[in-house]
Amino acid sequence: MGHEFSANEILEMAELIEQNGTQLYLQAAEKASGAQKSLLLELSIMQNKHEMSFAAIRKTLTDDDRCSTTFDPTNETAVYLKNLAESSVCFKSDLHALSFAEIIQSAICTKHESTIFFLTMKDFVGCQSGLEKIDALIHENIKYLKLLNEKLTASTQTTHSQGFASSYGRNTGPKAALL
Repeated sequence: MGHEFSANEILEMAELIEQNGTQLYLQAAEKASGAQKSLLLELSIMQNKHEMSFAAIRKTLTDDDRCSTTFDPTNETAVYLKNLAESSVCFKSDLHALSFAEIIQSAICTKHESTIFFLTMKDFVGCQSGLEKIDALIHENIKYLKLLNEKLTASTQTTHSQGFASSYGRNTGPKAALL
């Protein structure tokens, strides 16, 4: 028998991912200045709005959407999903070693990964109305991906002459994963 997750559990995980993303953008903004700082702060606000949006969706869930049919007396599912969300929302390298473009590229990469993850999780949600809520979450991720790509394009056009590294930190280092 397969494991079934509730829409509530998946939306809780999405909220945690957004919380962690907000904190990472705020940390990056502390090291930035000018237009790049403004953009990072704007992105942190957007992450916070996504979290609130997912929380609002979660409040509309029916009792069926909140319950999983999988027997889980020790609450292992919640622990698993929390650990998964926390492990996927972090820089894998020193924040200071990343350029501004690398931060945005990492955000794009991990937003892609989370979108694919939520698409996959739909197969494990048992009720139709829960699926519709997960679809709303996926739609928000796709809109955010489009915006991040636009911001990356705009920032790379303006930072070629300015150089983010001079105001942020070193412009070297491995790519990171940010959700």
